[in-house]
Amino acid sequence: MRLRRIKRITPSLVARDELHHGPELIQELAKTVPSLDDLEEAKRKITEMRVQELRQRNEQFLHPMTAAELGQLEQDFRHMRIEPIPVFSEGAIA
Repeated sequence: MRLRRIKRITPSLVARDELHHGPELIQELAKTVPSLDDLEEAKRKITEMRVQELRQRNEQFLHPMTAAELGQLEQDFRHMRIEPIPVFSEGAIA
């Protein structure tokens, strides 16, 4: 049952869902970064926010990932071992 639920969540579906969660602000945000150090700090903070969102989504979808799977995914995410989904291009063609 878990596998069936996960298979239905495609990059296109995720992209369409995420389009209204802030992408319109990215260009403005990019203009405000004063230094590379600030950029790195922002990236760390955004990563932590995304890890929290990952936990929330797992709960929202009735825990399709076990605690061990979620923990591994969090570590992979924090160490940039996960390829990002091209959210905006996926959403544009969806």
